[in-house]
Amino acid sequence: MSVISVFPKRQLKISPVFTPRSIWYTLAFILALLTMWGFDFVLEIPSLVDDYRLHQGGKIADNPYLDNGSCERQAILTRCGFDVHYRTPDGMERAKTMHYASLFGGVNQDLKFTVSYDPSSPGRVTTSWGQSLLKNRMITQVVVNAFLGFLLWGVLWERGRHRRELQKLVGIGKNPTVVAARISKATPFEGTVTYEFSWTDFATGRTLSDQSMFAAQMDPFWLDGRRSEALAVAGPNRRAQLVDGMLQTIDLSNAERRAILDARKSTVA
Repeated sequence: MSVISVFPKRQLKISPVFTPRSIWYTLAFILALLTMWGFDFVLEIPSLVDDYRLHQGGKIADNPYLDNGSCERQAILTRCGFDVHYRTPDGMERAKTMHYASLFGGVNQDLKFTVSYDPSSPGRVTTSWGQSLLKNRMITQVVVNAFLGFLLWGVLWERGRHRRELQKLVGIGKNPTVVAARISKATPFEGTVTYEFSWTDFATGRTLSDQSMFAAQMDPFWLDGRRSEALAVAGPNRRAQLVDGMLQTIDLSNAERRAILDARKSTVA
């Protein structure tokens, strides 16, 4: 008897090969990204906005100096922070904390340090150091925010992919048809293998195609010694899922599993 003929003809519960990280992990990851965005907007953006607004001018402040300065390099990103002190014509001594983030280099401390402020709003200031890095810092913000956005998109896409996978498997399991899938391509990637395959829809005679991802150490349920055909379950939704070699993702009884494995022994060399 063939594997397909002994496979149970009933509704099936099909489990995904991969179990996603818990929703709490996802929420914690998203919270961490939002926190990084928050720090960026609180620390980096105000100084950058003031530098841009005053890049074409501003009133030079008297007796500027800085203290509490430090720079920290993280791979290609350098973060610098310091307190700026300056005097305005009204005799008031003012201070402001500045934060700069730049790629491939930090503040040029050999450059003369000056402070300029907006006469209409003396709390808005720029420094010669900030101006020298203005283009770099603007590019840095684009790169950093694009990277954080990519990470956020990635984690949301992964949750959405798993939800779509579950919907696919539920749709197949409600009215499954066991088919022999012809493997056309196997693509390994970071501990996984994605199998592209096709099968013939018995109702219409049409050739349909789909793909299934397995962990690298798992095999599909091969139907021939050449590993060109594998067992799959197809649904009326024109989707199909390859069955794993150990039949772990299908809710089979021990007797059903044993019958299928015995049938394969007689057909696979």
